Amino acid sequence: ARAAALAQIHETTRAIVRSIRPNTDDRHLTGMDASLSDDIGADELDRVAIAIECEDLFAIKIDDDEASAIATIGDLNRLIFAKTNHASIGIGA
Repeated sequence: ARAAALAQIHETTRAIVRSIRPNTDDRHLTGMDASLSDDIGADELDRVAIAIECEDLFAIKIDDDEASAIATIGDLNRLIFAKTNHASIGIGA
């Protein structure tokens, strides 16, 4: 169930990133290890836009400390999973 939920979240976060960074290479959106800044080229404004879009779509709140800890697509997906499933999951796990 966790893997299916994470896969579904990943599909949504990929679409969000693609809408904000449309020129992102597809290979950076397939795995969970893509760095938002290095691989995807997201600057601070892009990262804020991604967080806001995730908050809206998943009906969650991402606070500033959580947002600053998101380095990869996987970090973002795990944070959303934790917030939507009330699970205790560490970023970077």
